[in-house]
This record gives sequence, C-alpha cells and structure tokens, in this order.
Amino acid sequence: MRGLTKRGNTFWFRRGVPPGLRASIGAREITQPLKTTDKKVAERCCAEAWLASEERLDEARLAAKRSAIGQEDELLEDWLMGHVSRWWEEHIGTFDPDHGSPEVRGHD
Repeated sequence: MRGLTKRGNTFWFRRGVPPGLRASIGAREITQPLKTTDKKVAERCCAEAWLASEERLDEARLAAKRSAIGQEDELLEDWLMGHVSRWWEEHIGTFDPDHGSPEVRGHD
C-alpha cells in the first residue's frame, strides 16, 4: 500500500511533498506514526492518513494559486496605471492617482 512503511515493529505513514509545495508545507515529506503493529489496522490508518495528506497538499496548492493570482493582479494594476497616467499626461495634463483629481492644462 502506498505510504505504508514500518519502523521497527510499528507502522508509519510516509508521503513525499512535491518540490513546489515544500516551502508552504514546511517539509520534504509528511510522516505520521500509525501507532499499530497490526498490518490490517495500519492499512486502514494509512488510507485515512493519505486522504488527510491529500487535503493538506490541496490547501497548499490553492494557497499557491491565490498568491500567484494576487501577484498577477498587482502587476496588471501597476501596468494599467502606468499606461493610464502616461496617456493622461500626454493628452490631458498631470495625473497622480494617489492625490485626488487630475490637474488639467490650460484650465486655470
């Protein structure tokens, strides 16, 4: 059975963590003592541990995707604001999105 190992007389669950998720999981592998010497009990516990580890890895994958989306949003916003401010300055006047309304040339 995948993930089932034996240390001495006791069974353990062991599963590798994909390289891209190791930083968020904080380990190269997920291990858990199954606290049994009975192979049938260990197989049942191992299946449960596998499902729990899958949930943990899915959460890490989702967090990584959200982080990437957040970074993409920031890059897109910076790019868009740069283009808007350049266009505004070329066609209308000075533009400072952080300090109120734009100044318009020739309207004193």
